[in-house]
Amino acid sequence: MRRDGPDLRPHPDAAIAHLANDQHGVFSHDQALRLGCTKRMIEHRVAVGRWERLAQGVYLLGGADRGFLTAAHAATLLTPDSVVSGQAAAGLHRLTGFGAAPVEVSVPPPASTASPLATVRRRIEFDATRAQGIPVTTIAQTVADLCGTRLPLERIERATDDAILDRRLLVGHLEDQAVRHTRLRSRGVRRLRSLVAERADGQPVAESVLEPLLWRLVRHPDVPPAVRQHRLPWTIDGRTACVDLFIEGWGLILEADGRRWHTRIADFERDRRRDRAAMAHGLIVVRFTWLDLTTAFAASQSDLLRIGRRRALELGHA
Repeated sequence: MRRDGPDLRPHPDAAIAHLANDQHGVFSHDQALRLGCTKRMIEHRVAVGRWERLAQGVYLLGGADRGFLTAAHAATLLTPDSVVSGQAAAGLHRLTGFGAAPVEVSVPPPASTASPLATVRRRIEFDATRAQGIPVTTIAQTVADLCGTRLPLERIERATDDAILDRRLLVGHLEDQAVRHTRLRSRGVRRLRSLVAERADGQPVAESVLEPLLWRLVRHPDVPPAVRQHRLPWTIDGRTACVDLFIEGWGLILEADGRRWHTRIADFERDRRRDRAAMAHGLIVVRFTWLDLTTAFAASQSDLLRIGRRRALELGHA
């Protein structure tokens, strides 16, 4: 096939150098292939010392510094869908009292836990973001994880308080972590709940405030019609079940939750009974907190759309 005009794509070496500069000197085998390298070119550059193989499929550009950031980024490139966690995450977030640390990464199941570049922790749920260009657990998630270590609580509290004062961390996000870790029975949950209890204040969010926020969440062209305050055809504890929003096309019940974190923990069993009753009728329940509907609105709506698309496929509505 004849190509019209010159090929304006950068040479693979230039493209990889640019990428490595953004990734603390490291890049993956797949990235190199996507940027125009062949397997033979890769092996040649490793053989002559222009690239260093840190692990099978991860390389360091010759001359690049080998520090904490390089090690952290390399570990996430080696293990797909992983994020830096634990004390290494605290170091990436520059939390008070934390810096370079042995790299730990968290991955969802069923990912492998084998890695020569990091300790790998397989976890069902965790919240992620990016810090210094590297995938990492959020500050709230990181604080919750640190509570499950043997670190002195005073050290964790100092880092937490400084992050709150710097407006990098909301107490509400810590409250959500306390609820999740209580449900998962995570290690260190008592320390986390103690830390949250000393910093949480305020009152529950009124339903009159939550309802329009939840309604705004479903006001999207890709969301099927939703019904407010929908009564379901079954009872729970002898009472008619009524839900905040019902999307029949997706078989989804949406609930806005403005309770304080300790109340949400106390109501776990009731919530589980309601959710099991919905599942028995072929429905699923998705709950959104005050923070989900305010500071994390865009992410929450994106999550809803992904869940809805999956439900549409399951129900044969796609």
